[in-house]
Amino acid sequence: MVGRDDKDPEVRELEKKARGRQPYIYEGHVVYEWEQTQDEVHIYVKLPPGCTKASQLSISLDPKRVKLSLRGANQFYLNHEPAGLVDKDDSTWFIEDGEAHIILAK
Repeated sequence: MVGRDDKDPEVRELEKKARGRQPYIYEGHVVYEWEQTQDEVHIYVKLPPGCTKASQLSISLDPKRVKLSLRGANQFYLNHEPAGLVDKDDSTWFIEDGEAHIILAK
């Protein structure tokens, strides 16, 4: 019988990474962090200083695409195609602690 401490170090590391927020890194920068449950995917996007109101953002949650930008900007902070379809009607977002917190219902 294998005890808890006898797990392969690689297995322990993979299990550790499977819990909590996971960074999505592009060209050495964290674009966003994410975590998921059976029913939802949570995405956390760090906002620039001074961006504290929902009216300053443009967020689009569609079944096959999630977009986030500063209102009026041509460049997206997030323009992502999720692995599965998003339930648009049960998805939501808000600003909390300097981050846009997007909750995508599966």
